[in-house]
Amino acid sequence: MILYLDTSALVKRYFKEPYTEDVVTRWQKAREIVTSSVAYAEAMAAFYRKKREVAFEDELMEQIVSDLRADWHSFIRIQVNDELNEYIDKAIEA
Repeated sequence: MILYLDTSALVKRYFKEPYTEDVVTRWQKAREIVTSSVAYAEAMAAFYRKKREVAFEDELMEQIVSDLRADWHSFIRIQVNDELNEYIDKAIEA
């Protein structure tokens, strides 16, 4: 299975949230993980926002960031641009 994760789903891989178990189960079954090229920046922003809101330890933050960095290299990353958006519009209309 090829699993596409938007940023909100990707963050669930690193934080316990509603539907985290679903994401982890699908992740384990996936042959490939696909995400947007902007998901890295968005996930990092979400991680640091959570750190400010919940005030967890720096060591935990370092581990979460390290885990994302390690995983990131294995993802297929889709560049989002106008050409892709036009393709999506055509696919939806078909």
